[in-house]
Amino acid sequence: MTHDEALSKLELEQGATSSEINTQYQEFYNEFQMRITNAPTEHQRKLYQKKLEELAAAFEVLGGENPESNTQELPGIAESEVVETENRAKSSASNQAEMSKQKALQILGLGEIFTAKELESAFRSKVSSCETGRDNAMNDVIRSAYTESLLECNAAHALLKLFVFVPAPVLKTTPTTPQVSKDPSKSKRKWVLPVSILSGVTIVVILFFAFSNMNSKTDEITDSTANIEYVKLKAEADLLAKLGNWKDAVDKYEAVFLLAETSEVKDSIVSMKNQLLLVLKEKEVSNARKEPVASENTLKETERLPKEKESKRIKIGDNYAGGIVFKIDASGEHGLVCAPKDQGEFKWEEAKSACPNLTLNGYSDWYLPSKDQLNSMYINIGQGSSIGNVGGFANNYYWSSTEYGNGNAWDQNFSTGSQFGDFKSITYYVRAVRAF
Repeated sequence: MTHDEALSKLELEQGATSSEINTQYQEFYNEFQMRITNAPTEHQRKLYQKKLEELAAAFEVLGGENPESNTQELPGIAESEVVETENRAKSSASNQAEMSKQKALQILGLGEIFTAKELESAFRSKVSSCETGRDNAMNDVIRSAYTESLLECNAAHALLKLFVFVPAPVLKTTPTTPQVSKDPSKSKRKWVLPVSILSGVTIVVILFFAFSNMNSKTDEITDSTANIEYVKLKAEADLLAKLGNWKDAVDKYEAVFLLAETSEVKDSIVSMKNQLLLVLKEKEVSNARKEPVASENTLKETERLPKEKESKRIKIGDNYAGGIVFKIDASGEHGLVCAPKDQGEFKWEEAKSACPNLTLNGYSDWYLPSKDQLNSMYINIGQGSSIGNVGGFANNYYWSSTEYGNGNAWDQNFSTGSQFGDFKSITYYVRAVRAF
């Protein structure tokens, strides 16, 4: 490896100082040790290990020591730091306080909601993996990294115990007959629990009806607003019809029809269109010009208006424009759709060329989504959507077109929603998108 290639591997510029080289290598080393520990597959773990070996070789070319032969002189891995790592095992309570819930979930690979059984299973699996890696470590550096991962697992496990999902218990009340007691104080104590339960049930019922009433009031306000708009537009349409302004009257009646599809409004639209047709014919006669084709075209245009306006009422999750709608702009007429199903599994470079060459449902302008567009799919029609996984996405990783550093690109785990920067040589799922 040449000096320039080594600089490129560590993303350094010409003239980098020894301190800059050491710091940059340490940052890369720590990052890839964590990736090796948390890699979901053996294939990815091997790729990260290979990348770490390349970084170590580059560090050695730039003046550092070979990591395999002299681990004590590598930046950040002196004996004192290994001792400090072991000491941190005795102060896991401090790690718990500093760790966030989100980081703990990511370490153990859990979603926002989990049971005690799921927590224990994920914790045991992670600890087993870290212990295996630590026992088989080639040197103290890797062993120290696995030890650090075990500390984080323990801290995450302790923290997440506070957030375990516990189903609400079902209260079963059995009628009890109070027994006559000679001691009045004992009789009172026997009734404390049933009375407390009855009071709790009463409060729940009151709150339920209160919230139901609030929702009902909200619906009434919404319906009232829609009724006011309906009455306003219909009055304007009726006035235009009385004035003989048939074309504008048709437009107004169609707007009214979108608010309330009643037979009365529909009949009014048909009537206005007939009046408009008569006016057009009278103008043709008065001008001594007969253009029946133009009149028929005008009629066809007016008849098509309601259908066109109805077609613009696009919603998230609709099958439209060759795919599934996952994003709509402010106009409500344009947005993005994804292909109805995955295009397969590809390396990043293959995915970049496979999508533009795709012809699907009559469209050939498909492309690989960006990092943000991929996240919109997860949130709106994927596993993170309130309407469910209508896009039919797998619980796996998907490539985006957004690059990350040298030789990497962003992907997203559709099981958890997390995004990562990974090697382009890894094979992930691909879902093409297009604009409409």
